[in-house]
Amino acid sequence: GDNYPIAFYPNSVEECYRYTIEAFNAAEDAECPVFLLCDGFIAHLYEAIDMVRIRTKSRKRARKPLGSTEARHFTGLLSKDQMPATKDTKRYREWHRKVKAKVSKAARSYQFYEYQENEKSNTLIISYGIVSRMTNELKDKYSLFRPIRIFPLLDKQLINACSKHKNIICVEMNDGQYAREVQALIKRDVVSLPILGGNITHAELVKGIDKILRSKKHGR
Repeated sequence: GDNYPIAFYPNSVEECYRYTIEAFNAAEDAECPVFLLCDGFIAHLYEAIDMVRIRTKSRKRARKPLGSTEARHFTGLLSKDQMPATKDTKRYREWHRKVKAKVSKAARSYQFYEYQENEKSNTLIISYGIVSRMTNELKDKYSLFRPIRIFPLLDKQLINACSKHKNIICVEMNDGQYAREVQALIKRDVVSLPILGGNITHAELVKGIDKILRSKKHGR
């Protein structure tokens, strides 16, 4: 049931390389799998990268490799002292608190994001993945926020950025999944601009944002 994954969403070939390393580092810290998300556009990109610029390094494992120490028990069930404990409510609550605290602590070391504030604009555009490369062209007109650690939510950073703007628009290649998360966090209206079907054009993006802002201006 309860799960608290760490997930990164790069938007370039260079970032895919960098955040793959960071994903392994975070997985070591959290002692659980970390997700590296990638949309179809990013996955098919060919880009030249400067390896020297990438300062991220993988850390050495603190734990010894599997098989080099005493036998270890792996199970998908809740367990205690290497025995199933699926009906032990107290044990589950203890385990849940421990795992949640461990992952939350690890996530705090990986607060990756980009925020480009435009002091002349009262509109903030939130986007990630390939869409964020398109919205970046609008930085002279709007403020931009790009979450790279897409989960857990960047609570403080999102709340701070959103507090400075009247209009919050979340542009994403799905039907508003991240927009709903942000709206629940900031407890304000977040307008979702979904781009579905895999066809993304700059004209469609600009038209969609303009339509939203006109609608809000006229109170619709």
